[in-house]
Amino acid sequence: MIVFGMESLLTKYFLAALALVRPIQLVVLPAPPKHVTTNFYRANPLIIAPASVAELAASMHIPVLYLVRWQDVPAYLPVDAKIVVCCFPRKFPDWMCARGCYNVHPSLLPMLRGPDPLFYTARGDAPAGITIHRMDSGYDTGPIVVQQLVDDRDCH
Repeated sequence: MIVFGMESLLTKYFLAALALVRPIQLVVLPAPPKHVTTNFYRANPLIIAPASVAELAASMHIPVLYLVRWQDVPAYLPVDAKIVVCCFPRKFPDWMCARGCYNVHPSLLPMLRGPDPLFYTARGDAPAGITIHRMDSGYDTGPIVVQQLVDDRDCH
């Protein structure tokens, strides 16, 4: 299994939980912006530094690939690898979706499609939930596999 994600708490917790039940061959993260360094977070104490998905993967001996260009990806993907996406900040090309990618989206699709569903959920625009769906060429579209309402009263 290959996990595409980004440096976020949701990706970190998802990776930790998934690793308990499935072997993970590779974690793919977007290449970090050149202007963001650890010193940036130290100099700006009001900004929460990202959770280190890369450090978690390394602690579990899972290699990490930093994605710069999509055309570099095929060399790292075993033909039969399952691909799971959690909070990846780039649109997947059609040739990747055709492999059978699944997305873990933090809302009850079709509500709150797009990159910031947690903001709108926290604002009260929609109930909290999670959707796993097969990816297609659209944004957060494709056949829904499972959805679950989440009780957000005890969320931190």
